[in-house]
Amino acid sequence: TAVAVDQIAFQPLRSRGGEQLLGTIITSVALWIALREAASLATGAAPLGFPPGTVPDGLLQIGGVRVLMTQILAIVCAVAVTAAIHLVLRRTRLGKAIRAVGHDRGAAMLGGVDPRVAILTAAALAGAATGLAGVFFAAGQTFTFSLGDGLLLHGFAAVVIGGMGDVRGAAFGGFLIGVIQVMSAQYISASFQDAITFGLLLAVLVARPRGLFRTVELGRA
Repeated sequence: TAVAVDQIAFQPLRSRGGEQLLGTIITSVALWIALREAASLATGAAPLGFPPGTVPDGLLQIGGVRVLMTQILAIVCAVAVTAAIHLVLRRTRLGKAIRAVGHDRGAAMLGGVDPRVAILTAAALAGAATGLAGVFFAAGQTFTFSLGDGLLLHGFAAVVIGGMGDVRGAAFGGFLIGVIQVMSAQYISASFQDAITFGLLLAVLVARPRGLFRTVELGRA
């Protein structure tokens, strides 16, 4: 699905060249609305759930805290997937090709890189990681087509805080926002969760616009 969406919606933007940021944002929002409505029609907007027994529902006692098994599995998978994607992007020829295309598509083509292969691979990786995250988020609860709507801005904040272009930064930003949300609700008030989260986002944009993990890369990709 991610590859199809990329080719249908974003490839025409890339083929036109020039500044693509605004067009990409508008296209992304339009796709989000279209896919959400398609999911609503397909499911009848009815709540769904995983069949009984397919999702671990036990509790694990860690010190004085009880944690759902699904949460433990989500953390383990998040660390494993982040590490795997980071190694692919940094240590493999394909990963270096993806980074080169992202940095300068024309220069990458001169270096013998096929931009289409790199872009399709990146879209597939992004789609697979997003799908896995959705499975864990929906595990153990009923879910609807609009379940992830509230996570869109949080996801954006996680990427900005961690640093665009570094998967480790995005993962760290996500964990940080999750901790802040829980701690804010526990010790301050649930009504201040988003205010504190986006206050942190503003502080990072002012103090370190490139994100906590983003660094200037010199040398060959």
